[in-house]
This record gives sequence, structure tokens and C-alpha cells, in this order.
Amino acid sequence: MGELAAGLLGAGFAITYSTTRFLEVSHRWADKGVAVELIADALQVELSRVACVGDMPNDLPMLGRGGLAVAVANAADSVLAAADLVVPTNEEHGVATLLDAVVEQRRAARVGERERPPPPQRVVDCSDSVGVLDDSGPIRRRPTT
Repeated sequence: MGELAAGLLGAGFAITYSTTRFLEVSHRWADKGVAVELIADALQVELSRVACVGDMPNDLPMLGRGGLAVAVANAADSVLAAADLVVPTNEEHGVATLLDAVVEQRRAARVGERERPPPPQRVVDCSDSVGVLDDSGPIRRRPTT
């Protein structure tokens, strides 16, 4: 269906989907990637410091713009392939798990030489992921080839 719409509408439009039931048509420059750039610029935040989380192909432009591309485990295959890090599914509160880990890492960095606080209650198991997320250090991107 997407190919048919793209053929009918031409190059001025972007065709994607967020579920199998919704075909999304927008101007070719109007996507989540552009939105992330505009928001980061407005907040004066470097894109390298932005984590983008997605699950469907309409998130792909956004995932390519931030410093860390994160997919939930039940994301579309194309999104999983684009991700630096895979967190638990949205039903398993994957985004909350990511945020808990980031907050814990920042808290641990502030503590410095003092005793580290206990880890968050949620266990983050990203051993099958292309990225690494644990409480022993910062989130690390997969190496680029």
C-alpha cells in the first residue's frame, strides 16, 4: 500500500506507518527527526546528548538523529536494526527501565567517591541487545563499522 501511495503522490511526500492499519502521509521534510532537531535546538541541547526511543518505522528518521537510538524489544524489525540499544517491550515498561538506568547512572556519578546508592528496583537485561545498559557505567553505543 505504501509503495502505491508513494507512486501516486510523488517525491514530495514521505510515506510511512505507525501500525499495520495506518498509512501516514506527510511532507517529505516533516518527520520526527526534524522535530527532534528543532526541539533540541530550541532547548540548546546538543543532538549527541539526545536519546530517541521508537518502535515503528515512522520513528526511523528520529532514531537516526539523536546521540542514542533506542528500540523497545517488540519494535518492528527495521527499528530494531537501527537501534543502538534495545530495552524491554513497551508492555514491560522499557522506556521507564531506560530512564531508571539513566537516573541511576547520573546519581552514581554525583555520589563520586561516596558509597553508591542501591540500584533501581527494575533489572535491566540487555544482554541480547546491540547496546549495553547496566549500572556499571555510561550507556555505550554499538561500535560503528
